Amino acid sequence: ALYGNVLTQTKTTLKSQATNIAIAPQNSVYNIDLQLNKQNTAHLVFANNQGDSITISYNAKTQELSFVRPQSNPVFSGDFAATCVAKVPLRKGDNAKKISLTLFQDNLSMEVFDSEGRACITNLVFPVSPYNQIKAYTNNGTAKLTLKQYSIAKNCYLYPLQSK
Repeated sequence: ALYGNVLTQTKTTLKSQATNIAIAPQNSVYNIDLQLNKQNTAHLVFANNQGDSITISYNAKTQELSFVRPQSNPVFSGDFAATCVAKVPLRKGDNAKKISLTLFQDNLSMEVFDSEGRACITNLVFPVSPYNQIKAYTNNGTAKLTLKQYSIAKNCYLYPLQSK
């Protein structure tokens, strides 16, 4: 199994004012569920105390998942900044619009998967130190966020490949 122990568990309502969520600064797997209205955009900014950050957003109106790395270790040139976008339709259920994501984070990269397998965005990130917080907010209205952070099981190796 890929999932180890639960490190962080949060259920909250997002608004335009950022909600700060402390996360364990280590290689992790995240399960994220967002419930939004169709005019809303939800943002999850993964950051550390040194100013490195990446932003994962979902725009319900355009049905686009985006991964932005505006700052990812100041040693790199400004050309390293990137925005990746994938079309991911909302799932309907319980009279709400939902998107479920799975994120894999290791020391140098982050992968974002739509949990239904419709999209995957992978980026190198190179933070000076591991991300230790998420700033979560919306642009228009509210959204419900459920987030679980798991350690990676001891018998799993994402990268680099290692023998037991």
